Amino acid sequence: MSSICNKSRQALLLSAAALAAVGCKDPAAAQGFERGADPWVFRSVLDERPGMLTIALRKDLWVSYDVQRGALYRASASPVELEGAVYNTHHGPQPRTRGFAYIRAASDEPWRVLRGRERLRPSVRST
Repeated sequence: MSSICNKSRQALLLSAAALAAVGCKDPAAAQGFERGADPWVFRSVLDERPGMLTIALRKDLWVSYDVQRGALYRASASPVELEGAVYNTHHGPQPRTRGFAYIRAASDEPWRVLRGRERLRPSVRST
């Protein structure tokens, strides 16, 4: 019985090691395309909204997620203009979006919660 358990344990460890080796490869590099920026995921103030998570999926596809509201803010073909002290040493301006957006948040309150007929104001907690 213990030899069966040892063989099962060895097979499990070998499978886990193989999956870890495959999973550590950069899928973007494996498919021959580059992300839209480096770093391709960052959190910043965007369009005067604090706590935005921006992801440069490709050079022509950028998405921004509003962490404070728990909702997609924007999906665009245009890159985010990285301005401000962190990006180009200019104090005052902040990153902003420009150009055509595939999706743009229609409201500052993207979620609606109803209890019976009473409308509640939801809040997002992030750590």
